[in-house]
Amino acid sequence: MSVSHLLNHKVSLAVRTGLKSDGRPTYSSSYTSAPCRIEYRDQVIFNKDRLPVNANMRLYFAPEQAVNVTDRVVLPDGTFREVLDLKLNYDQYGNVVFKEALI
Repeated sequence: MSVSHLLNHKVSLAVRTGLKSDGRPTYSSSYTSAPCRIEYRDQVIFNKDRLPVNANMRLYFAPEQAVNVTDRVVLPDGTFREVLDLKLNYDQYGNVVFKEALI
């Protein structure tokens, strides 16, 4: 099952490469353009430190798109956010149908 016809937005992705000496993240200088679907929905989730954070967008990507938690996403309006959580959604045969990133 292909979801490519539902991916009506484009964002840019940058991979997190490490941390600066003051603890701020660093990202790769090259950005990858990625088709996605953006849905606005508020949800409180728990980050890796088990602290509650507010995720107010869901981005849906094709299964072959390389996206990971802590990657930087540049939205169509030019703002950028970090991926807080990533869920893989499977079909009944165990194949990944789409990826859902919470930001």
